Amino acid sequence: MSILSKVFGDANARYIKSLQPRLAGINSLEPELEKLSGRELGAKSQEFKERLSKGESLDDILPEAFAAVREAGKRTLNQRHFDVQLMGGIVLHQGKIAEMKTGEGKTLVATFPAYLNALAGKYVTQVGGAPHRLGDIATLPPIVLMRKFVIRPHMLATTSQRRDSGSSKEKERLTGDQ
Repeated sequence: MSILSKVFGDANARYIKSLQPRLAGINSLEPELEKLSGRELGAKSQEFKERLSKGESLDDILPEAFAAVREAGKRTLNQRHFDVQLMGGIVLHQGKIAEMKTGEGKTLVATFPAYLNALAGKYVTQVGGAPHRLGDIATLPPIVLMRKFVIRPHMLATTSQRRDSGSSKEKERLTGDQ
C-alpha cells in the first residue's frame, strides 16, 4: 500500500463511503413503507411519475423509489434486498459498473435502476450474461409495483411498452387490470 493510499484511502473505499448517506436515506424509509397496503405501495409509482413531470429528477426520487422496490421485493419474494444490493443499484443508475460475484444478487440489483428509469418512461430491458442460468432466473416471481409496471426477471419495462407472450389471465393477476 502506497503512502498516498494510506493517507487518502483507496478510491473505491471512498466511493463506497460516499454512497452511505444515500443508503441511510433509503433505509430510513423502510418502516414507513412497511405500513402501506399493497394498493398504497402501488400508488407510489404514480406519485413518482407526477413528481418527475413537475421537474424533480430521477436522483431526487431515487431513495423513495429504491425503498419501494425493496418493499415490493420483501412482499413478493419474501426476501429483503441487502444494503450492498441497494448500493449496486445506485452504481448502475449512475452509469457505472457494479462488479458482483456469483450468488450476490445481480438480478435483484438490476430491479432498482430498471424501475427508476421506467418511471421516467425509458424502455428498460434486463439481459442476463449467463444463458445457462436463465432457467434459474425464469423461476423468480415478478415484483409488481403498480398496475402498469411489472418487473420480471426476463423483461423489465412499463407494460404499455413491453412485448409479452404471457396470457391475459397472468397479466390480470400480476397487474390487477381487468
